[in-house]
Amino acid sequence: MRKGKSIEGLKVIGQADGTDLGTVKDVIFDHETVEVLAILISERELFGLIDAQVVPWSEIKTIGPDAIMVRSRESVLRAGDDARIHAEMNGEDSLVGKAIHTTDGRNLGVFSDIYFEDNGTIVGYEVSGGLFADAVSGRRFMSVPENFTIGDDVALVPPSIADEMEAQQQSEPGGLKGAAATVGDKVGGVASTVGDVYGNIATASVEKQ
Repeated sequence: MRKGKSIEGLKVIGQADGTDLGTVKDVIFDHETVEVLAILISERELFGLIDAQVVPWSEIKTIGPDAIMVRSRESVLRAGDDARIHAEMNGEDSLVGKAIHTTDGRNLGVFSDIYFEDNGTIVGYEVSGGLFADAVSGRRFMSVPENFTIGDDVALVPPSIADEMEAQQQSEPGGLKGAAATVGDKVGGVASTVGDVYGNIATASVEKQ
């Protein structure tokens, strides 16, 4: 399990031809299908005349400690060449930085990052601030809600999400161990035990940013 920010700054290399394709600038994901779509390696340039460059997640072969290996230089696309990637990059319902409230009126904080598996499946979110902020890091783990509404200003989640996060307050470090118990069943084959989930999340939290 990894955090989105943990792969930012990694070098991207074509495995077939050894080409240095740049570095990871951002992770592009679809919250509706709960999957990572691509990595961004170049922003738009020249006042938007040159499109951003991305590598679809399906082109990634492996993620190492210092570099992400992709198929080849042909793995790099212009963002506009892929309809889903283009839509997410230009959408108005971005999650990062958006406030989160439960449908019964509790403020849980704001989205700050994602947790995902190497196959691109998102298994949870990092939340900062809010009702259950950790006293030390100010961040908490939130499992993927079954019911999820992304509004113009606020994301709405079920009250059960707040109950899960409240349980984290009694555990260490940073509430993540408590989250493992509630996330284990939801991620199924991703992690077979509570210990596996906790270990993966804790590791993701300390990977180089």
